[in-house]
Amino acid sequence: NQSVLEEELGVTPLDSPFAMALQISDGALVVMDSEAMTLGRAWCALENAIVSRNQLQYAIATARAPGEAVVLTLSPAPADITKAEEEVPAEVIRFSVLNQSERQDEFPSWLLTKAMETDFSKAQASKDSDKRMI
Repeated sequence: NQSVLEEELGVTPLDSPFAMALQISDGALVVMDSEAMTLGRAWCALENAIVSRNQLQYAIATARAPGEAVVLTLSPAPADITKAEEEVPAEVIRFSVLNQSERQDEFPSWLLTKAMETDFSKAQASKDSDKRMI
């Protein structure tokens, strides 16, 4: 609850309800807008750090066109596996990875480049106290 964030944050950002919930989750889905604004947000930087440190599943979704989502995943998504099971049951693992690759070909490369070049030390927060703590 951002309206009472100071009360809920705890001593460090890792004590916040947001961070604690993320640490016990299976992973995170980041939804990127066309300007990749989430890359410049301090709380999103914290989310990225927790996901990376805990080796959680991570996916990035964006729109390649209005109403058309494309999702980048670290491993084949359930839809990739299901498609492989239906098309080539004897080669599920290999074709799941192929399906993943084909699905992700539509992901905007500029967005990946921007993500890789992001300097999270320059990330912004709604409150200066949040930014200093994160």
